[in-house]
Amino acid sequence: METSIGSGFGQKKDYGLRFGISFPTGTKFLLAEGVINKQVGFNIMYLFGYQTVPYDQKSPFRLVFGMNYRFGFSEGN
Repeated sequence: METSIGSGFGQKKDYGLRFGISFPTGTKFLLAEGVINKQVGFNIMYLFGYQTVPYDQKSPFRLVFGMNYRFGFSEGN
């Protein structure tokens, strides 16, 4: 589970930057989201002090890349 706050900085609604915390580990993160086209999006998440489950190891950071496909969008929408 995560909670975060962020902004699109007045740009298109498909772009944004968020800062938050994930539970139960308490790991803080910074997430940037954007789109390549109407159907394909991406995100980059930087985790500060990532803690592994079962919480016995802690690394200084983790960088996570993600891509997604949005169904039901067309170039005309």
